[in-house]
Amino acid sequence: MDNEKSTGSSLSPNHLRRYGGILLLAAALLCANRLTAQEADEIFQQRVTIPTHKTTVFNALNQLSDSTGFLFAYNSQEVKSDKTIRPNIINLPLRDAIFQILGDTLFSLRLIDRHILIYKKTPLPAETTSSEPSGAAEFLNIKGRILDAQTRRPLAYATIGLPLYGVGTVTNQDGVFFLKIPARLKDNRLTISYLGYESKAILPDVLSPKNIDIYLEPSFISIQEVIIRNIDPELIVKEAVAKIPDNFNAKPTYYTAFYREGVVMNKKYQNYSEAVFRIYKPSYSSSFDNNQVKLIKSRKFTNVEQTDTLSIKLKGGVNSALMLDIAKTLPDFLDA
Repeated sequence: MDNEKSTGSSLSPNHLRRYGGILLLAAALLCANRLTAQEADEIFQQRVTIPTHKTTVFNALNQLSDSTGFLFAYNSQEVKSDKTIRPNIINLPLRDAIFQILGDTLFSLRLIDRHILIYKKTPLPAETTSSEPSGAAEFLNIKGRILDAQTRRPLAYATIGLPLYGVGTVTNQDGVFFLKIPARLKDNRLTISYLGYESKAILPDVLSPKNIDIYLEPSFISIQEVIIRNIDPELIVKEAVAKIPDNFNAKPTYYTAFYREGVVMNKKYQNYSEAVFRIYKPSYSSSFDNNQVKLIKSRKFTNVEQTDTLSIKLKGGVNSALMLDIAKTLPDFLDA
């Protein structure tokens, strides 16, 4: 999917506050999303000031977020975040400042936890009505995209879910995800994480009314300097191989694994398959017992046009993934 044409909304790239422990998190969840109309109005009446210079709607909302501590969520098809503006916001109420940045007063503002949702004045999809089928209110359907806050590129295979309840999913190649969660869990914060980025925790109510984009900030970890010494590499490899029986499980184990494989040509999938397996792995000391795989659920599709002049089958699959366990299956250059 072309990033310029992808749909969604935007969430300003500011860090969400982390809670120090389970008790503090529970207390925060009890208070979240329960502001009275008067309290919300007082927040929107607070005075704000941001620098007056040429910028974009996206950056101007981020500046408001930095000064107020509130994050903004909006539909990118409705709010043109790349539009260039020159705001004149000096000691203005927050509500007026937002409308000046948007350049449109036809939006409504809704305060959810530490987020300000910007949306058109139409009924929100998250609100259930009597015409909905029975059971529709039992689940919340959440869609969105996860992107890098600096480059605004989609993050593939980022995770989003409720880890304590075993509910979650991962994003596709375009950073898009879809998640259905039980409505009874809507007061629990969704955890959004990606290796090398700061994790975020967001209430489902912020995501369920609209498809929004979630921006993650890169996280840099300082490490100590590396000292290079002249040591015999062959000796190190031999010692590592010799310690495999001590460092790895000596008993057979079962794992539940997720597998995904695809071939992309011209930004379109030619082949795509994914499955959930139960994998039996023998102990590392066993030389006669083999890996075993039990298929639980799978799906696959092929989209190869007749006009294609070349088809290449790469040696992949589950077997190749298992063979990468070099502690169990030593490659030739490590096998004495």
